[in-house]
Amino acid sequence: MLPPKDVPRPDLDAGKYDWHFKKCSTPRVAEVPVFYRSGDRATTVRAGPYWGGAVKIERQQVPELTPALIRRIKQAALAAAPAAVPAGARALRDTVDALRPDGGKSSGFIHPGGYAGAEELALLRERLEGGAPLQAAAKESLLTPMCAHYAFVEMDASMAYRNAVAYAATGDERYASQAMDSVMAWARTNKAFGIEERNGPLEVAWGCSAMARAMDLLRATWPGFRQEHLSTFMSWVRTVLMPQMDYYVDVLNPGLLEGRAKETVWYGNWPATMSDAMMAVGVLSDDRPRYERGLALYRATVEGYLRWGRGRYAKGRMIGETTETLRDVYHTLFGLGSLIQAAETAWGQDTDVYSEQRYALAAAMELHARIINAYESSDEGALPSGFRFFESMPQAPEGCAWSWDMYSQSWSSHPKSGHSGKCGALKDKYKYLLGIKYLPNGFEIGYNHFVGRLGMKMPETAALLRQHPVDWFAFCWGLGTLTHAGTAEQLWRAGVGPATLCAKEPRKPQPKVKKGSSNKRPFVS
Repeated sequence: MLPPKDVPRPDLDAGKYDWHFKKCSTPRVAEVPVFYRSGDRATTVRAGPYWGGAVKIERQQVPELTPALIRRIKQAALAAAPAAVPAGARALRDTVDALRPDGGKSSGFIHPGGYAGAEELALLRERLEGGAPLQAAAKESLLTPMCAHYAFVEMDASMAYRNAVAYAATGDERYASQAMDSVMAWARTNKAFGIEERNGPLEVAWGCSAMARAMDLLRATWPGFRQEHLSTFMSWVRTVLMPQMDYYVDVLNPGLLEGRAKETVWYGNWPATMSDAMMAVGVLSDDRPRYERGLALYRATVEGYLRWGRGRYAKGRMIGETTETLRDVYHTLFGLGSLIQAAETAWGQDTDVYSEQRYALAAAMELHARIINAYESSDEGALPSGFRFFESMPQAPEGCAWSWDMYSQSWSSHPKSGHSGKCGALKDKYKYLLGIKYLPNGFEIGYNHFVGRLGMKMPETAALLRQHPVDWFAFCWGLGTLTHAGTAEQLWRAGVGPATLCAKEPRKPQPKVKKGSSNKRPFVS
């Protein structure tokens, strides 16, 4: 059954609010593309040899969010929420801490720590009990018949997470048992996975991300969870799954974490998915080095994957494009979905990495939402200047077919017979788009952050979510409607005000200097 289309979304109307920039908050700038239709004489611009809709880069003012400020606002919002929400969140945290060595104090991680944290889960229960229409529709969509075992990524990993969320939403023991059975069946029997030089690392990351979050939810919500469940899962992850991802990063793409992301990130959905998986596993297992490795990979991927439109990468490109946008939109959404989930995982630890590269994820969401909106309405004139649908591409020379070269970012034609050589190159300078399809990959979670928490304007994403008001779960992405839609209103905005914004940041402790000694740095020749 397809998700319902007739669900109202008043939460999408959240507007700007006062960050008290002149008195308290430190302003930063997010650059977001704003689009206009082709054919509107007031806004259409000539761009090279083609006509298209104009694009204006809007500079939106947003606040700098330090970990201390994030914590203050979250705490103030929680204090203002209905009593059941903070009580429920506290109970979930206590449940997890009781199962962690030393209560998890040594790692410093906040649990549950998937992108749905204790507050989101407690608010979800409150909304479902109160009959909130959007969450009720999302729950009904989630609980449609689920298939049994099929394959690791396509079914078992995603089914584990879906069942874990279903248990959190219903309390029905059968969902929790099925989720754990799926995870344990793989963890206890699987001894090898895929081919390192092929899709092995990517498929591992898809499944690992979904299963880690399923385990995170079950540990917080299900009384049947035992420490041996986690030990069995993590033993499998460390010996079978994680080496695949490490091989991809260290052997196949060593430049990723060596400051060369802008030269090495092309198929960016791969490192994006691995960063998401590493961070989810790191939080789940209180493995700080693994989490930090995933976070470093996230930052490198955002830098390289979203480099277009800036500096020496600006010519002919616009902010929001990824290195895979012209490959196909489908795979691009894989990358964006994983990056947004990774950013939300960091947010759960009171760290803002949504702001990386001048809030590049917000620009990417708006551009790709615009593309999908235009395609779903069969309106090529709504595309930004220079873009066209793949269906408008000229015919290739007779006996030849077009193929996309990722590294030159260009189309060329090759013989259908398979013989070597080129038939010719496409030089009309249009940017053709294919594989355009809405996927539940981060749009809900990202919108809740950029618009709900920060007060930004993202009309294209809002229009897309109105067209797809309830998402689903695919591979390792989704169910954000149920866990995140509109949560910023109660879990964030309610805590924003002079009391939290104007409070002094705690001073960093300075090293003590012995009396009579100098704290000046020694002279080095």
